[in-house]
Amino acid sequence: MAIDITEGMGANEVLSHSRAGRSLTAAARLRQAASESELVERQAALRALLRQPILPAVGETADDYRLVWRHAEALRLWLMRMTGWTLALHGELARLRKTPQVCEDVTRAARDANGQPLTRRRYALLCLLLAVLEGEDRQTTLSQVAERIALVAGGTERLRNLGFQFDLISQDCRRDLVCTIQLLVEVGVMSRDDGDDQEFIRGSGDALYRIHRPMLASMLCVSRGPSTLPPLEWPERLMTLHECDMPDSDEAQNRYLRHRLITRLLEQPVVYFDQLTERELAYLTNQRNYLLREIEAATGLVPEIRREGIALLDKIGDLSDISLPEAGTLGHATLLLAEWLAAKLRSAASDSAASAVGSGIEPTAVEERMVELAMEHREHWKRGVEQPSVRQAILREALDRLEALGLIEIRRGRIVPRPAIARYALENAA
Repeated sequence: MAIDITEGMGANEVLSHSRAGRSLTAAARLRQAASESELVERQAALRALLRQPILPAVGETADDYRLVWRHAEALRLWLMRMTGWTLALHGELARLRKTPQVCEDVTRAARDANGQPLTRRRYALLCLLLAVLEGEDRQTTLSQVAERIALVAGGTERLRNLGFQFDLISQDCRRDLVCTIQLLVEVGVMSRDDGDDQEFIRGSGDALYRIHRPMLASMLCVSRGPSTLPPLEWPERLMTLHECDMPDSDEAQNRYLRHRLITRLLEQPVVYFDQLTERELAYLTNQRNYLLREIEAATGLVPEIRREGIALLDKIGDLSDISLPEAGTLGHATLLLAEWLAAKLRSAASDSAASAVGSGIEPTAVEERMVELAMEHREHWKRGVEQPSVRQAILREALDRLEALGLIEIRRGRIVPRPAIARYALENAA
């Protein structure tokens, strides 16, 4: 039975009590709004770090940097507890030190100014450039950096044995160097004070650069120092840079598994259950609600759980460097190709068909489909789609994009549709 606490009060007493009740309710609403605002800010700060692990304190990232600084303590605690990542804050930058869980992933290549993935040669040159910059003064020139790289490359037997060469005579070498410097300018390690890098490529000029030491020092992010590694071949060397030994105690092992699973969920578009180890899958099965609740509260990402795996959906849409659908020829071609592959997957009803799709689709079949799509949409796509070279370039980029989104796998040259691609289907108009 409800009790009316106003019974026996006079009119003034009832009015006074009513106002007090409204005042308390308003105060509660303000506290709730402040709490929600703080949560939204923390989510925005973490999302900024996930998008760009190195946040300069000035320029376009200044607001994000201030947000991270404001919520640094809460972010540090959550990151250490749930991911094992560390957050370093300096006067000039914020650095989220992430360690990858899947070292063999090749779908997130660094890209040059034209959007093309870096070649192996440019990757090697980028590492040499970072090493040389450590010994430079606050300012340096392109020609001076190039000379020092040429000396290092020429004096390193392993590089010579691998066929790596660098000199100032070759225009291709100068172009590759400028490409890697432009990458460092983009992330804030260097800035150009004077000159023209294009003139340097043509061999008729030079450029003066300023080196930002805190940014340079924050570039390397590994679990172990490269100089501490024993002689290993490249794949093992890369994995050893980031590996951590499985701890002994049950509590530490659970923490290790939690870190691996949450970082994987944050870093990969889709986490398929068949990609996990037996222990990872068992831990995820038991702790799934807890882990996903933590991620959603910290980032605003909404989990979508299916029989085959888990994806985190981004309602805001700013946490992925690749979007689908997307405007333009490449976006349209990728979407149509995804729909075709999804139809192949859905039509695999019989065991024989399922086995055929499961083992992968022949590249020639995918190429033939791209020819059909190009002919069908040539009036709307960019010029030249009738030419095989243009179609091949579109197909290659479309497949790269689908692989990066976890919608297909490339196995021994064959294209294998993955379950998440089934969400891409064309509906008939009513």
